[in-house]
Amino acid sequence: MDTMKNILLALAFFTTSMSVGAATVKLLPESKGVSMVFFAGSIEPGDASKVQEEFSKAPPANARVILLFSPGGSVKEAMRIGDYLELEEISASILPNMTCSSSCVLVLAGADEKTIKGRVGIHRPFVTDLSLGGEAGAATLGRVVEQVKTYLDMKGIAPGLAEDMFSVEPHKIRYLEAEELTRYRLDQTNYLKQERRDIESAKELGVTRQEFIARKARMNAECTEILDYDVKLACVRRTMYK
Repeated sequence: MDTMKNILLALAFFTTSMSVGAATVKLLPESKGVSMVFFAGSIEPGDASKVQEEFSKAPPANARVILLFSPGGSVKEAMRIGDYLELEEISASILPNMTCSSSCVLVLAGADEKTIKGRVGIHRPFVTDLSLGGEAGAATLGRVVEQVKTYLDMKGIAPGLAEDMFSVEPHKIRYLEAEELTRYRLDQTNYLKQERRDIESAKELGVTRQEFIARKARMNAECTEILDYDVKLACVRRTMYK
């Protein structure tokens, strides 16, 4: 089944999930060595286990991608999902006409490669136990802020994102422009992890770091926009393994 059919199937799953008021977490049919799990709906406790369970059904050799379509939800659960994506080096994609907002951004932050064709929105997450009020409520919010800052820093995300996220009131939303996604490093692999990968890859190819970066730049320029999987693979081989 090709990628477009998978996307249409994902949209069908989303429609079903909305009708029952629960998030859809579903492994889609395999497409040319890529396993995709569709996540649509609010992030709730237990969803990290559902994501892990669905990916466990995929062939181990496959590349893995999570398709995100979520208004956010539980901050802690979003970070659990993001930690799992980082550990397993699972990529994330936001398709056209789909949105990843609020705590969904924390899931996106943990992903390996990130492909953003839809919208990413930020605002201060709702913290349900602030009903304590007064100093106790303020302390709770302060802990959440610090947890999110630490989490994003570990994922290689620019520190300004947490500040800007918590500056937008919970009932409002600010959608990020392409330039902001890049500035926050939300459209990139964790740069610390990427540095290690580049060094290791250069050694495997037997070239200098400078030559590896030059080949990688050529690959990005010539191969990124190619949609056909086999043609894209041939392009990568030609530019990286000459």
